[in-house]
Amino acid sequence: MLNQTNPDDLFDIQPEELGTGYFLIPDVESDEYGAATKVPKTDITYSDCIRRGEFTMGYRWVPNRKAQDLEAANATNCKGPCNGECWRRGHDCVCNDAQGRCCK
Repeated sequence: MLNQTNPDDLFDIQPEELGTGYFLIPDVESDEYGAATKVPKTDITYSDCIRRGEFTMGYRWVPNRKAQDLEAANATNCKGPCNGECWRRGHDCVCNDAQGRCCK
């Protein structure tokens, strides 16, 4: 699953609304199969996040207005199996399909 944005985060957003994109890219420094590195990119629009995430292992976008509310969720354990809803484990969790688990 490439775009892992929480559907609730897209409700009532404006086209130019800014947020943070979290992009999962291959970790070429690791020998582990499917290893990935998560790269955040702040202050981008949702459409820019989609464009940037097209060739990644996975990505998600969180609007700036929700990011502060989700700081508490960020403390939750992001490690766990992918079930298509890693976003429920914290605002910067992304599913690494190659390894079958959520990545923080």
